[in-house]
Amino acid sequence: MNALAAVAAPSIASDLRFSAGWWAREAYQLWRGRHDRANDVPLRATDITADWLSAAFRKGGRNWQVEKVSIEDSESGTASRARLRLQGEGAPETMFVKLAPVHVPTLVHTTAMGLGEAEARFYSEIRPRIGLRAPQTYYSASDRKSGRYIILMEDLADRDVRFCRVPQPMDVETAKEAIRQLAMLHAPFWRSAEFDTNLSWVPVRESVDEVRMERALFYLSQGRTLKRFVGVAPDSVVAKSANVYRYRHQLMRHWDAGPQTLIHGDCHLSNWYMLDGEPCLADWQVVQRGQGIRDVSFFMIMSLSVDDRRRHESELLGLYVKCLNDAGIHEATLDWAEEGHRSYGVYSWICAIVTGAFGAMQPEPVCRAFMERAGAAMLDLGSLDWLERTF
Repeated sequence: MNALAAVAAPSIASDLRFSAGWWAREAYQLWRGRHDRANDVPLRATDITADWLSAAFRKGGRNWQVEKVSIEDSESGTASRARLRLQGEGAPETMFVKLAPVHVPTLVHTTAMGLGEAEARFYSEIRPRIGLRAPQTYYSASDRKSGRYIILMEDLADRDVRFCRVPQPMDVETAKEAIRQLAMLHAPFWRSAEFDTNLSWVPVRESVDEVRMERALFYLSQGRTLKRFVGVAPDSVVAKSANVYRYRHQLMRHWDAGPQTLIHGDCHLSNWYMLDGEPCLADWQVVQRGQGIRDVSFFMIMSLSVDDRRRHESELLGLYVKCLNDAGIHEATLDWAEEGHRSYGVYSWICAIVTGAFGAMQPEPVCRAFMERAGAAMLDLGSLDWLERTF
């Protein structure tokens, strides 16, 4: 038995009380700072002026002068997004902008979890350093106190781009290139000392506070999701699902003990797009420090069909390990990758359960696909049996 099994976890009631208090404090702090005028980060797309854009471009090292700006399209979900049309000297004709959400509960969530700030800092501080395919950005800024953030990036609609969709699984050959992209992200930051210095801002999502909130959320979501998608996941997985929140704190310590690197954190199919026939990652709100195999496992489970994942997961894991070995990371072995894939199958199940309980997060076909793929993986990989044996 793993020594972590002896570590007592808080009760669910305790985690529920903790979560309620935490969110109340975050909402209050955001309310106090929401209309702070001490920063110049726009609150909404309608607040973006030609003068502000020109100044932002100069801060980003581009001497572009904007004379006029107009909004062509806009929407708000986990972030507010808009397509801008610009007139002026040097600037592109169109641009994509991402800002804090307008829906108050979503705003509290994204601000409390630091999602906007993390994404803005990824684009400004990390994206220029890596060869990973990701949208080109012109400027990014954030203000934690007010929850405001902004990212100005290239308008992908002007290029030959196809955005991936969860209900249509990725083919295996494209998945191989996606695995190479993930290895390209993970390798430079493997056990990096920068996490103690200039990258100390990178969130650690496997922290005690965040796990307590996730555990409470999983507990509240489980019944609703399983009722909504009766028969989608295997009965044996559903029967033992409660063990996920029962052993979640031990699992946190197990994952934290593995080699840490920079990970995307949410690389399911909807966060990939195809550019010139190659897969590229978008939406870096959940960028964090963690085990690289988590990205790989989550990607394979949530982005491939169940049959393709079953047939090719060993090959894809081997490819990931080879890419890391080629980059000089020799502690990465196939045994390590397979064990990590088995354990992180639990993470995919957590995401499927929580997403399925909240219809506003993803449409029904996406939630159903997540449940089907994560449930099948839990059974195929023996993730719940591993959880019981280990803890």
